[in-house]
Amino acid sequence: MVIPNWFGDFIQAIEVAQNRDDFLAALQQLTAELGFEWCAYLDSYGNDVRGISDYPDEWIAHYLSKDMSIIDPVVRTAKELGTPFEWSVDQMPVRVSKVQTSFMGEAADFGIRSGVSIPIPCGYRHTAMLTLASSRLAPGSRNIADLDVTRDAAIYMHAFAKVRAQALLDGPDFKLSPQETKVLAWSKRGFGASDIAELMGLKEPSVRFHMQGARRKLGANNIQQAIGTATDHGLI
Repeated sequence: MVIPNWFGDFIQAIEVAQNRDDFLAALQQLTAELGFEWCAYLDSYGNDVRGISDYPDEWIAHYLSKDMSIIDPVVRTAKELGTPFEWSVDQMPVRVSKVQTSFMGEAADFGIRSGVSIPIPCGYRHTAMLTLASSRLAPGSRNIADLDVTRDAAIYMHAFAKVRAQALLDGPDFKLSPQETKVLAWSKRGFGASDIAELMGLKEPSVRFHMQGARRKLGANNIQQAIGTATDHGLI
């Protein structure tokens, strides 16, 4: 398989990205090279949903205010298929509901009518994907090799974002109390609630209270997930 020139250009642009604008510019360069108009990168783990996009501002505001990721058929299809796929306003690879059909109609009203989405392999309850979208009624026929190279680019971008660029993505601004931060930091080092209580001069129920508060704020199901999210965002 011949690696296209745009792949190397994209990798280089991602590696030198210093801020959100640089990161988005690299995605926009890739988007233009592949013949699309908009891009959207999504990284979701539990209630921690982050990403970056150059979709029309009105559509982004509408999407976020209505929490539409829950009904977005492109997100659902990415979770179900796990492989790159093409989509359009009137054709999806999987069956969609009336609500989801209505969603696609709303997106089309903002000019978003077709695209290609690349699911990125992640862990349990973790969803990441790159979508390139167009105002055309159909995304255009693409061979498997093209999609495979685009998937490789998306995987590299995701790895970069997780290691170096998490703070560059748009998403919730988590605010932990000093006690919640300390409890998570000690938990990360392997200390249990009773040990942390002794280290911090607190009673064990107080430690558990702060653990629960941190979990709630971070949208985590357990303390391990809370530690992971806090670590990803440089909170501990």
